[in-house]
Amino acid sequence: MNSSSSYKFHLPFSIQSQYGISGLTSPVPIPMSNLHASLGTESHGYAITVTGFPSSDSAFQFLPQAWLGLTAVMLETKAAFSASTLVRPGRPLTVSNPSLLPNFQGPSVLVDEGEPNVVPEDVPLLTVGVGSSTVSVGLSTDTIIAALARGMTDPRASVLFGDARFRTAVDLFAGAAFESSKPARLLTFAMALEVLTPPVDKHSVVQALIDGWLAELTQAKASYPEGSPEADALEALEREVLVRRHASIRWRIRQFVTDALSTIGDPEAANLAKRAVQAYDARSRLVHDGSLLDAVADVAITDLRTVLERLFSVRLA
Repeated sequence: MNSSSSYKFHLPFSIQSQYGISGLTSPVPIPMSNLHASLGTESHGYAITVTGFPSSDSAFQFLPQAWLGLTAVMLETKAAFSASTLVRPGRPLTVSNPSLLPNFQGPSVLVDEGEPNVVPEDVPLLTVGVGSSTVSVGLSTDTIIAALARGMTDPRASVLFGDARFRTAVDLFAGAAFESSKPARLLTFAMALEVLTPPVDKHSVVQALIDGWLAELTQAKASYPEGSPEADALEALEREVLVRRHASIRWRIRQFVTDALSTIGDPEAANLAKRAVQAYDARSRLVHDGSLLDAVADVAITDLRTVLERLFSVRLA
């Protein structure tokens, strides 16, 4: 490939099947200062395409901005997205087949349809794979473009994308919307809140007691051969004791939601923290009992989604 080529970043994505972006009959520009970006359709759904990168490395580095743009769209429209974050380079090849039309001959790049890729702009593309999408509820193109532009031009994109807790929570939040059953949605939303909530250590007095217990457990384990029932039982107890170093998840969720929303003066901070804990309690009953009343699950799902949207918005504010 020509080393002087400009490069193109291409991120296909889909949204929940009940949503669709209205009036997107041709690519629509996404406002950016130094690059040419657009939103278009593909057979499987949609795609963000950005051109003008001076190198393939700079194109690959655009992933956090594109991801944050989709996150902003999800929070703005409540339409969850699905997109791979594994960006691959196109596979160069030369086609020489007399039975094909001339425009299919010569150097080209092979890419997988539906997968993110970075390719030179001036080389023809060959795609493999076919997808499909079904839409019903229209979303405003202007709203989508504005949200994409906010996320894709946010200078914190790399930091937010690199924040493992935030990124995993967003991925779980988006994934929950694609779950077909209420229990699966509730559990996935609850996992997103768990991931987002940071650990908090208990008081130093408690830590000192735990250190003593761990020392006793270490001494006790030395009395039994590795792999014996006694050693396995003591190792299991050791893991339980280590967990006790942290405050309970219920307390951490209440405190985290209250503190995060209070920083922006949200008048509903205390109420949303209470709803978050109640929703997490519903998750616990579902896990322990294997079932939950539909009405209880509906409330828990709504509350978890509302709380997570508020917490994400705080990070993006």
